[in-house]
Amino acid sequence: MFKTNKVSAHEIVLLISGSMTGESVSLFERALDSLQKSSYRTITLDLSNVVDVSSMFVGHILHCHKFLATENRTIRICGYQDSVGEILKLLNVNNSIHMEKDPI
Repeated sequence: MFKTNKVSAHEIVLLISGSMTGESVSLFERALDSLQKSSYRTITLDLSNVVDVSSMFVGHILHCHKFLATENRTIRICGYQDSVGEILKLLNVNNSIHMEKDPI
């Protein structure tokens, strides 16, 4: 469901798979919290294998963005299916977080 890939000393990618609804969101929150506490300047979420998202999932991403911004760090989203991208754009995530359709 979650796998990390260190890109450099400054960036880590969290590869997420499956449906990010219900209990999965709690697991995602723990994984994201762990990365927030790390020293990586950029946290990239690869959503290319995510089939569905809930508002709580999106809320955790936005909360992380707000936290990281206070430390001059960033979170970004790369790779997402059209249905997930539509939800993220509907919730205006693209207005505050850099999103790329193609995976890393």
